[in-house]
Amino acid sequence: NTGGDVPATATFLNSPAKTLGALLDASTGSTIFVSEVYDGDCPVAVYNRTAPPERQLKVSDFIVEVNEHRGNMTVMMQEMHLNRTLTLRVTRALEYEISVRKRNTLGCSITYDANAGISLGIACVLDGPIQAWNEEH
Repeated sequence: NTGGDVPATATFLNSPAKTLGALLDASTGSTIFVSEVYDGDCPVAVYNRTAPPERQLKVSDFIVEVNEHRGNMTVMMQEMHLNRTLTLRVTRALEYEISVRKRNTLGCSITYDANAGISLGIACVLDGPIQAWNEEH
């Protein structure tokens, strides 16, 4: 689950000669999860040094839009790699804990990036304990 959009978008210059400055997980199919943010002389770090804390790109953020493209992971990732100027719309994660008793299945389909991921994404919720928890809460 995600919280609300960060109050403003992040716009910065991307450099083909440098890394963007963030490790991204695109395994969810509709949003880009920020797994790591690097310091140094990279576009994200330069942006973060001048942006107020509530508008900085942070680990666990979700990039939901890249240069006004939303919902199409292929196009969003192409924008990230090919364009010099990036405008990102970001949402912050809303973290909470749930407790369910597993039967044969939890009732969800899980996605993850074995190389860049630090979390599991829920691709869909099916009949089972998680759906029951959602209906109760």
